[in-house]
Amino acid sequence: MKTKNFARAGALAVISCAALATLTSQDPAFAAATAAVPARFASCDNQDPGGNTDAQTVRTATAGSASVELRYSPSAQCGWGRVFGKLGTSVWVDRSTDGGATWQGKLGEATITSGTDAHTPEFDDHGVLVRACADDHNGNIHCTGWY
Repeated sequence: MKTKNFARAGALAVISCAALATLTSQDPAFAAATAAVPARFASCDNQDPGGNTDAQTVRTATAGSASVELRYSPSAQCGWGRVFGKLGTSVWVDRSTDGGATWQGKLGEATITSGTDAHTPEFDDHGVLVRACADDHNGNIHCTGWY
């Protein structure tokens, strides 16, 4: 099981917030756009997780007729969502820097367009939490636990 370093993440968040406050006072539109995906998450965000040979499923959930997994690569420190279900079922990743109280949502949303599964791109989760969520389009949305 991976260990999260929340003290370090908290210090980075304070530094990031101070930098963002400076940007906000200079250009509010730029600051709002960059706040959605902090620059520190650039290492693996939106990359194809196919090259992670140490991938493992760390959390699972069910959304109606769909099954959703949170996949994780210890070497890359990145997570992504994978869903199994019928055509039209979607999966995405949420990422939280404050223990799940708030989060960036619907990162990398992917939909099953052929076959029975789909996966999102991967997202950096070093020092933060991620979860995978699925929507089977029958009113059933469910998320895995945070990891």
